[in-house]
Amino acid sequence: MWIQGYRKYFHVFWIPFFPLWKKIYSVCSHCKGVFDKKEFKDQELTNSFEYFENNKIKIPWYHFTGIILVLSMITLIFTLSFFTK
Repeated sequence: MWIQGYRKYFHVFWIPFFPLWKKIYSVCSHCKGVFDKKEFKDQELTNSFEYFENNKIKIPWYHFTGIILVLSMITLIFTLSFFTK
């Protein structure tokens, strides 16, 4: 078994703005079954789940592309309107 996770993002036209939540689950390498934390009685697997839930997993900077684009546009508009006066 291995532990895997993913994040859901708020996005507009496939441009991610910010992360919403993360989902962590375990996948069996034999049967390809997907299992949640509450389905395990093994303490080692439960500890692995807790490590991934509590550990801060880094979010790549490009997942905030939408916010970066919006802030850049606002800054550009503000700067142009300030210098045209």
